[in-house]
Amino acid sequence: MKIRSDRLQHRFGPDSVDKHRRVWPVYPDAISAMCAKLTANMSHKQCRDWVSPDIDYIKGCPALPIAPD
Repeated sequence: MKIRSDRLQHRFGPDSVDKHRRVWPVYPDAISAMCAKLTANMSHKQCRDWVSPDIDYIKGCPALPIAPD
């Protein structure tokens, strides 16, 4: 198996068992990994309902829009 890694992705393969190459993205931290899977931040209503009405809204993924209520 050959392994190549850079700051953007890990590449593995080809595997001697199934001859497929695999590529996984590399994220600098857990928040970046989570934001890459989402399409929007929680709405203000979701934050009140799921987190707490007593905690101020925090936009978790700065590059993503806030979902409508």
